[in-house]
Amino acid sequence: MNSQSSNLHASGWTLTIAASSSAFANSKSADFHAICSGEDFNRSGRGIVAAVARGVGAGRRGLEAAQIAIHGLVEGYFGAAATLGAGRAASLALASANAWMFSQSRADPARSMTASLTALIFVGRNVRIAHIGDCRVYRNRGGQLVPLTSEHVRLLPYGTDSLGRSVGGDAELHIDYVEDDPEPLDRYIVLSKGSYAAISSVRLADVLTAAATVDEVASSVTKVARADGSRYGDATAVVIDVLELPDASLDEMAAGFAKLPIRGVPRDGDNWDGFILGRTLYRSRYTTLKLARDTFADRDVVLKIPLSSMLHDQVFRAGFLREALIGATVHSSRIASYIDISPQRRSSLYLVLPYYRGETMEARLVRPPPTPYLEGVGFVLKLCAVVQELGARAARRGEQILLVVRRVDAARAALLRLCRDAPQAARVGIVALYSL
Repeated sequence: MNSQSSNLHASGWTLTIAASSSAFANSKSADFHAICSGEDFNRSGRGIVAAVARGVGAGRRGLEAAQIAIHGLVEGYFGAAATLGAGRAASLALASANAWMFSQSRADPARSMTASLTALIFVGRNVRIAHIGDCRVYRNRGGQLVPLTSEHVRLLPYGTDSLGRSVGGDAELHIDYVEDDPEPLDRYIVLSKGSYAAISSVRLADVLTAAATVDEVASSVTKVARADGSRYGDATAVVIDVLELPDASLDEMAAGFAKLPIRGVPRDGDNWDGFILGRTLYRSRYTTLKLARDTFADRDVVLKIPLSSMLHDQVFRAGFLREALIGATVHSSRIASYIDISPQRRSSLYLVLPYYRGETMEARLVRPPPTPYLEGVGFVLKLCAVVQELGARAARRGEQILLVVRRVDAARAALLRLCRDAPQAARVGIVALYSL
């Protein structure tokens, strides 16, 4: 069964989701999946849940196990008290489903029911992953495929295996709970065992990283699984694109920053929470910019690190916070985006930016040959466009940076006056740059 992609909006998230599933009549397991929004339960603050379960049991018992596990999670999570965090609400919901399924299996061992279950919970600014059993979650970011879960299985003779953990398999449920830091355009893929076990690792990576829509990728996975037959059970794939994340609030960011200490002077080669520090790009009285290697995501980044002297300047501390908020909430080709990392990873105060290879404006202005007339005008206008974009956003929030906007308008007015006195060839260039 294939489904068309659909967009979901809840709690600041915008996702594009598609699912595909292939059932086999002679399979010893059965898959079930669900995609639910808090809007459906009048609990929009709970975000969006996408879950896949693989039930194990004779006949329809397997399908019942998968359905009960997911229904228990969804109803318990969205129905939990608002004071409970996402992880706690999901854990309590799954523990309740586990207790009921385990009691049924003890009452009738011949008709026992267990299930693997993996759920993605999009709430706050993180993706929460609740995982039990042998389903899988991958994240595709810019063509780089990263597994976010590992299977709970016991290896048996002759190359077979059995579930080491499952919903309903034991009186006490042990859940792997992971928080991932998403970025816009990230793609998350949830697979049941029948979807990945029938495909070689190389072939699976090619399918999951293909430049295709979510419904095309989901259909491709189950199509390959169907060709292999029912040897590994039903095949299900849920593919999710992250289009928009909730904006961070100033109060939330301030509360988080207040808990973080400022470290000593950073040195080349230091390991800061998985960031290997490299050369210094810039140093001021209060901060330093260090090139770094993110060993978690295998990419170059820049760390903006406050120095201890910032502790005594409340104005600069407030400016550092506003800069972090702008980097996290303003998405524009003219403004550098900041990379959000989980509170569990960050042990001290610093900001993480992408590393943009190129030349800074300062370096261009000081090196020979002198900056041409129109190129300099272009620099000014691009800076004006950035400031004006920030001003427009502030106005929508009821904030005031009228002085900055007036200065932008004054700069443009000065360019128009300059245009009147410029040669004809330069005048055309100035008018074109003014429209940026």
